Amino acid sequence: MTFARLAIRAIAPDPALIAAGLTLVTLGLLMIHGATLDATSTGVTGATLRQTIYFGVGLLAFLGLRRTDYRLLQRWSLWVYLGSAAALVLVLALGTDAHGARRWIDMGPVTIQPSEFAKVATVTALAAFAARR
Repeated sequence: MTFARLAIRAIAPDPALIAAGLTLVTLGLLMIHGATLDATSTGVTGATLRQTIYFGVGLLAFLGLRRTDYRLLQRWSLWVYLGSAAALVLVLALGTDAHGARRWIDMGPVTIQPSEFAKVATVTALAAFAARR
């Protein structure tokens, strides 16, 4: 196999993987729609619309990040880790209480849960640390 074919294969997504992901998203949206539909409504529910928007944003992020060189993550892993740790501390000061726990930062129309970013940042920082050793 030539280098050009290997490069194209590395950039192009696996069609079966994309089909499986889209199938799962579609089934999930159908389940959310069915669970939030009441007897009087006939259109798309608010929860279904919100999850569809989240999927669109995630898809755009995927398409943008898939072209990113993974070595960039290694260079920035320490700063991303420190930023996520600072966001976790920020939850203590600015976080909103819900069900006896303070986990979210309210930013107007959206709320952010820094612990989710901290999970990815921790794995990335540990992987970068292990790769340097």
